[in-house]
Amino acid sequence: MALNLTEKEKALELPRGGRVVLSTHLDREERVGERLFLRPDEGVAVRLD
Repeated sequence: MALNLTEKEKALELPRGGRVVLSTHLDREERVGERLFLRPDEGVAVRLD
């Protein structure tokens, strides 16, 4: 789980890639690498590979 509670985009470093399985923005359902960019006021759940 990751939350960005700021008004700016933030980068999140992950230990390995994975897939966004849940997001507060309904348009996200994607594979991610070792870096995930969270939009302002976004929360995501990522299933790591």
